[in-house]
This record gives sequence, structure tokens and C-alpha cells, in this order.
Amino acid sequence: MKAMKLFGMVALVVGMTLISCSGDDGKDGMDGIDGVNGTNGQDGTDGTNGTNGIGFEELTKYGHATLQLNGKRPDGEMLDYAADFKFTQTNGETYSSNILYLEKDVALQFTRFFSSPDDIFNGNFIHFYIQVSNFGEATQAINYSEVYIQQHPVISSDNKYFILDGLFQSNTDGTSEIEYTDFNFDPEDNHLTLNYSFVVDAVANVTGEVLNVSGSADVYLLEEIQ
Repeated sequence: MKAMKLFGMVALVVGMTLISCSGDDGKDGMDGIDGVNGTNGQDGTDGTNGTNGIGFEELTKYGHATLQLNGKRPDGEMLDYAADFKFTQTNGETYSSNILYLEKDVALQFTRFFSSPDDIFNGNFIHFYIQVSNFGEATQAINYSEVYIQQHPVISSDNKYFILDGLFQSNTDGTSEIEYTDFNFDPEDNHLTLNYSFVVDAVANVTGEVLNVSGSADVYLLEEIQ
């Protein structure tokens, strides 16, 4: 019995000792260093291409013409520029893409715009007029031609630009003969394909330098029913 009382007293003393030794909590330690970022996950798959806007096919289905310029810019820097004129007017104007039957010759003319054509705000286009004698025969020949480039901004990779605007007539006013190669016309569907090139003297173009102009056309011409 005495032994039990003695054990109880010892337990009480130990408990009081533990309680009296528990002080206030200390300050928090410093934050640890951030861990290394994990590796990036894999890129997701590309989404499907969107559909063309309404009217796009109507504006582009009659073909396009390209333009290549080589020489120097007005500031003397080298120029190597290319553009694609894809758009056709759809309001029935004969100026856009048609065949004209003259007294003896046939004139092929077409205009292609650099962006969606607009009567007021968009005058940026390239126009061809090609007059052919003995059209469709083995002896056919180009009697006269001209290329008209209107209000086209020539923008370089450094985002500097100049405006090319002018009528270039074959063998006239500083323009060399406009040469055509791979000139083909299919009367079944009025499909015309060609390559062209000419040189413009320094005094006859806005750059003040000799300008080499070239490109191609792959177009469908319209023929009004008489």
C-alpha cells in the first residue's frame, strides 16, 4: 500500500515538472529556398484551319498575278521584293478581266487587286493590257502592251516602304520592251498564263534607280455575250 502511494506521488511530481517546463513557442524559422521549376509540358496539337470568309472564293476564283521588283530603294538600300495580287472585282466591270475584240486585233486586259477591292478605299492593283494581232493563229504577235501599277506600297523587311505608282508602256518613256514568255491562251475557258519582264530607267520610276520588274499571271478572262 505504501508502495502504491509512493508511485502516485512520483507520477504527480513528474507531471508537474513537465507542465512547468513547457514555455512559449519560439519564432518561426526562415523560409526554405524555392524548388526548381518543373519542365514544360508538350505542346498541344495544332487546331484545324479555319474556313475562308464569305466572298473570298468569289473574289479569287479568276486567278492572280505576281510582281517581282529588283534593284534599289529610294534610300539606296538593295531591293528584292515580291507580291501576289489575288483579288478580282465582281461587279461586272470589263476593266477587271476581259477580252476586247477590236477591228483587227484582240486585246486581253485584266486587273488584280492586292487585297479585297473597294471603290473608295482600295486602289492598290496591277493592270495588264495586251494587244495581239492574228490572235489564236500560228503568226500571232503582241503589237502593244502596258502594265499599270497603282498605289502599291513596297514594304521591306525593316518596315520601311515607298509607293510604286505608274504606267509602264512597252518601249516608251524609259520603259524597255515588255517581254512575255510561256504565253498561252485556251479559248475553251479563256484561261491565260504568261510570264513577263521589263526594265525601267532610273529617271522613269520613283526609286531613282534602274528597276527590274517581272512576274507571272494565271488568270481567267471574261467574254461578254453579244
